[in-house]
Amino acid sequence: MNMQSALNVAQYFLAKIDPKKNENDISNLKLQKLLYYAQGCSLAMLNRPLFKEKIKKWEHGPVIPEVYETFKENGSAPIPTTTSPEKVLYDDSIKELLDTVYHEYGQFSAWRLREMTHRESPWLKAHLQKDISLREMSSFFKETRGINEVVDFSDDEVLSFEEVDSQISDDLTSIRRHSLYPLHNLLKRGELLSPAIISCIFLNGF
Repeated sequence: MNMQSALNVAQYFLAKIDPKKNENDISNLKLQKLLYYAQGCSLAMLNRPLFKEKIKKWEHGPVIPEVYETFKENGSAPIPTTTSPEKVLYDDSIKELLDTVYHEYGQFSAWRLREMTHRESPWLKAHLQKDISLREMSSFFKETRGINEVVDFSDDEVLSFEEVDSQISDDLTSIRRHSLYPLHNLLKRGELLSPAIISCIFLNGF
């Protein structure tokens, strides 16, 4: 499995919009946040980055500059798309990951996602205009999901990968085995669930 480009992942999210339903609210701002959450979930559940581009701390949250530049002409307006999702990505584990991220985080407005990222440690600990640490993202998303295993890597080491091992037959198993309590049990106990936790519960089919 080759590592995806951030633009490829962005196109997958855009391709999931049904233009006939006139429900497209994915602006550049919202797209950046979806990419951030997709990278975080991949680091937590698959122990590897989804894409190699660096995520920067900008005033309005995490941003992948290369993707921002591609779509900046749209301003704050929704980004149009004509690409079918099946033509963008083919790996089942990645599709499942991105479909879940889109299902959970895509329901929020761009500004709500901005506010969410501003309360999370990867953004808070980074310096403005500097890289958001993949190590910190991995730790944060693992903690919110209750994953105890730790993968020790430097940001430079992760970002230098041109592709990852093609023998990832248990990617889907890895996603599903990191389960939390079933959603209904958490709700019965009155737990306050963060969007990161909820998205991971959906991944496990609860």
